Amino acid sequence: MTIQTHSMFRGNADKIHANLIKNGIAGQVRNKDIRMEFKYLPVDQLVSLETQRETSGNWAEKRLNDLTGFDMLACGALSVAYDESDDIYYVFNGCGRLAQAQINQAPHELPCLIYHIPKARAAFYFSYTQDKGRRNLSKEVIFVNAVYSGDPESLKLAEILEDIECYIKGQTDYAVPHPQIYGHPEIKVRALEDGYKIARGNIDLMKLARDMIWRAWANTAEGCPQLRSDVFCGLLTFFKIFPEATTGSINKALQNFLNWYATGTKQSKVSWKHKGGNQHNKENLCVAYGLYKDFRESQFYKQNYSHTIQEQRFNEYIQIDSLDLSDQLLIKLMEQKKPVGNNAKVDDILAMIRDRQQEKV
Repeated sequence: MTIQTHSMFRGNADKIHANLIKNGIAGQVRNKDIRMEFKYLPVDQLVSLETQRETSGNWAEKRLNDLTGFDMLACGALSVAYDESDDIYYVFNGCGRLAQAQINQAPHELPCLIYHIPKARAAFYFSYTQDKGRRNLSKEVIFVNAVYSGDPESLKLAEILEDIECYIKGQTDYAVPHPQIYGHPEIKVRALEDGYKIARGNIDLMKLARDMIWRAWANTAEGCPQLRSDVFCGLLTFFKIFPEATTGSINKALQNFLNWYATGTKQSKVSWKHKGGNQHNKENLCVAYGLYKDFRESQFYKQNYSHTIQEQRFNEYIQIDSLDLSDQLLIKLMEQKKPVGNNAKVDDILAMIRDRQQEKV
């Protein structure tokens, strides 16, 4: 027996079906007696089930502004339980969309899939579908669909992907850019977004980090099918603190070090975050510091770079990043030449603060 599935199924359907037979549940259909009907119901007849989560006014306003009004395609059908015991239509999935229609004062009827079940039973199945019965969408799947639909903000990120010769795919058959170019590494949405912020929009710097990682791991047995987020963003942070490492002899030495390091270490096993302090919410800085320590101790640094990469820069960066002062107050102190960090230069500290502000945007 060969089980036919849709084209996006991944797995051994025949084996799964055999396991269902073994468990005595193959072919079973539950709740066959439940009647469902599709109908447009007046908004004023719909009641939110009391166990539903609250709807934020800010959330509802943003959603209405997103699509410049109430969008029927985005709405779809609300899940409604008609409880015959009290003759009330309870919305058990779609209360946020109901709130949008009420605030917008249109439409006056909403599409509903009506289940003839008690409201307690509706609450059970809402809980199940939101917990075990629903697959969470990754940022990559959301991004791919947004680009496919022509979303302007996503298309801007897609252009950056082309510039740095990477792609985003996730668990789909569609890659961005499309078609996928053989040999280009995959990258996660978060790495792309964070990398862009760290580089302050410098696409050339992002491409440099991409190329150096790809050169190092492409010739290993595992290859370089993906840019690990921690390695990519950590290297960009390293460049942010040591811009001289982007060119000349220091850059060549760093590339040789990465080539050597990659021969014995998979990207997924890179230990720079741990060596750099492994601080929560400072992952990129920790990776950069761990990379710096390994590179500084290597033969490539000693043989090929005569200048001094000062560890003080990391100390200053960490110190400024952890000060319990508002950025606005810190800027005022710097502009007034007030001492803030040990031997920290005013211009460098101001640049760091503005970098932090840019990352928060």
